Formats: sequence, C-alpha cells, structure tokens
Amino acid sequence: MPLSRNTLGCLAALCVAFFSASLHAQSANSDWAIAYATVLNAESNYVKAIGEARLAAAKAGLEDAKAAQKWQEVRQLAALVTQLEYDLKEMRRARAKLKIKIDRIEKQGKATSSIKLGGVNRGSASALRWMMRNVIPAATLFKATSEKTNHSFSGKYFYFASAPDAEIEDLRVEVVGDLIYYVMENLVSMRMFSPPHLAFLGFLTSLEESALEKIKKIEKQRQQVRDGTMDIWNPADAPAHQGPRPGQLP
Repeated sequence: MPLSRNTLGCLAALCVAFFSASLHAQSANSDWAIAYATVLNAESNYVKAIGEARLAAAKAGLEDAKAAQKWQEVRQLAALVTQLEYDLKEMRRARAKLKIKIDRIEKQGKATSSIKLGGVNRGSASALRWMMRNVIPAATLFKATSEKTNHSFSGKYFYFASAPDAEIEDLRVEVVGDLIYYVMENLVSMRMFSPPHLAFLGFLTSLEESALEKIKKIEKQRQQVRDGTMDIWNPADAPAHQGPRPGQLP
C-alpha cells in the first residue's frame, strides 16, 4: 500500500532529525576534548612566538647600542638577551612536558566516547571527571553546568547497563549540572537521542565552543605578534617572563 504524502513527510522529518542528532553526538564526543588539547598547544605557540619576538628585538637593540657606543645599555641588553635565550630553552623543555599532558587529554577524551551512544561506565565517568578537574577552566565549567533547564526526565530514558530492565524513577533537574552529576555518580546510561542524552551532548558541545573561542582569540594574538602590531613587552595576556624594553632599561 503506497504511503500518503503526510506519512512520507513525517518519515523524512524523522530521518533529518535523527541524522542531525547523530552528527551532534559524534561531533560533541570526537572534538570537544581535542579542542582543549588544541588550546594548550595554541597557548604554548603564542608564548613561544612572544619569546622569539622579544629575543629578536633585544638583539636588534643590542646591535644599535653597540653602534651608538652606549656601553651601559649594551651591558643591560646583553644580559637581557642571555635571559631571553635561557627562557626559550626552558620553554622547549616545558613544551615537551606539555605534549605528555596533551596526549593524556586526547586519551581521556576518547574514554568518554561511549557517552555519544548514551552509555556511561566507570571509565567514561572517570575520564570526564578528570577533564573537569584538570583541564576545563572553572569559569567555563560553572557556566556550562549552571544553565537553567527546569526539566523532568522520565525514568524510561535511563537504564543501568548491568540491569537494563530495572525501573528508574523520573529525574527532576533545575540546571544541567544536576543531570551531569546524577549520571556520573550513579553510572546511569541514557537511551540514545533521548532528551537527557541530548542535554548531555549539549553540555559537551558548550565546552567545545568555549575552547574554540579561546583558540580563535589566541591565534589572533599570535598573528598580531607576527605582524608586529602587538606590544610584545606588555601583551594583554602576559607570558611568564616580562623583560624591559630595549632603550627603556632600568
């Protein structure tokens, strides 16, 4: 029996919704942790760019001071060059340690991949908890978990992997953090693409968007260093070593 136009329309809408939700799930779990690893790498590259720009400026200032026979300034700039070269050497060591942390972030991100299917186990909950404690900025986490929902999720949307048929009570949440806490603490899985599962994915997506915004800001600052439009001695987000300006030495 041929399907009516309305039935076909409903089926098409369901297919689109399912496909969109599927992409949403895959994106949230494959990219959100990598985004935070990229933030750390971008920050490291930014600090390195500033260090290299400072060293180049200090060396240029040193040559100018020598040419002008300003010997006190020569001594001060020579000391600054030595300090900046040491800082860059230490930075390379720090970048090697940073790679270990980045590798762990990516590993922990993969451990949370079961959540994209709604499944929550000790491994995925532990990995997400580690990310929340050690990687995600407190302000970002607070904003993501404090989003108001005032929603009641039916118990039929949840299940225990060890007892799939066990009855689960309805869950009332005021903020997204209530759902995150409930699922992680009780190791309760969510039926795929159910309202709580989509809310959980939305939480991960908001974390990813925050990281991507941070990456964009850092890359803009790094480009300013390359273009010579940033005051490398007093940048907005100052790196660890702040040296005096050539020609304005104490």
